[in-house]
Amino acid sequence: LVVDDDTGLREMIATALTVRGAEVIAVATLKEALSTEGTFDLALIDMLLPDSTGDVVLKQLRQVGKATRGLLVTGTEVAQL
Repeated sequence: LVVDDDTGLREMIATALTVRGAEVIAVATLKEALSTEGTFDLALIDMLLPDSTGDVVLKQLRQVGKATRGLLVTGTEVAQL
């Protein structure tokens, strides 16, 4: 499962994973992610979405049994620790 609100990036990630043999569902929001059918081996989630944050999306996907593993990503500049 790919969750990213940037259409171009979402499609690029989905294409790259598909070319490598993965079955991919790609959506833009938490609401869409929760409404998908089935379960996922991995959820690749943008950290900043229009209706939520990536950590909340992953938590909710886990709570409803849609995904057990997740990878949170962002294109936003993050202050260095």
